[in-house]
Amino acid sequence: MGEESGGRQQSEAVLAKVSLVHQAREFLTKEKGEAPSLRELSAYTKIPAEEISDILSLVKEQST
Repeated sequence: MGEESGGRQQSEAVLAKVSLVHQAREFLTKEKGEAPSLRELSAYTKIPAEEISDILSLVKEQST
């Protein structure tokens, strides 16, 4: 049961980061009038740019 709980917590953490990046992207786009760069998203969310890139790639794959 411990492994199941750990996997669920990890999934929830990933979903939380996806949600945070999505919200940050929408907010910064409204603020600037254009899509933010990875660096701007990273600075805003405190998530490394490489991880944001991975998150955006994952979301893109899931939506196609």
